[in-house]
Amino acid sequence: MLLGVSETDQQDLTDSTSIWFGIADTWLDIYRKRHFAVIDPMVRMALQEDRIIEWGEAFDRYRHDAQEFIDLSRKYGLYSGYAIGRSSHQIAHTASVSSVTFDPHVVTVAQLALMKIIFPHLNDILTRPGFLRRPALTRQQLRVLEWADKKKTHVQTAHIMGISERTVRFHFNNIYNKYGVNDKAGAIAKAKMYGQLH
Repeated sequence: MLLGVSETDQQDLTDSTSIWFGIADTWLDIYRKRHFAVIDPMVRMALQEDRIIEWGEAFDRYRHDAQEFIDLSRKYGLYSGYAIGRSSHQIAHTASVSSVTFDPHVVTVAQLALMKIIFPHLNDILTRPGFLRRPALTRQQLRVLEWADKKKTHVQTAHIMGISERTVRFHFNNIYNKYGVNDKAGAIAKAKMYGQLH
């Protein structure tokens, strides 16, 4: 599942806060690095139409200018699903797209019907003012997180960054408070969830 929210006055999710569940990290890296949000058929169609979009329908509509994206997404097993979006909200100035992929041979007709009922409500939640805003981290806080993700200790991080171990601990305490977590693993997980750490 993908949930994408962007603070924008336009239909643009290129600089969005995204939450991904059950999708390969390699695909996510490719998606971000190649700015696929601009050509993703589900995103484009979901932001234009006020209804649930079937992936196959979006693939057919944008096949002529998104064939590489379609082929690559299928390579990662992403070929069937639903998407729904909302263009920029007039008060919150947020655009959102929710997309879910599934194996059509495993999902029952009843589960698909339930998904079609719940999915629009889930996407509406994303455009509420203030929802899913990621905490702002300083450059130094992001750097200590990057080193922690590379399994560096506080001492090693301090040495690499040319700061004291006490300053590293200070940065981590602030990160924990901003994310509402208690440890490095939780902070790293939140940073990745918010797209602040790749």
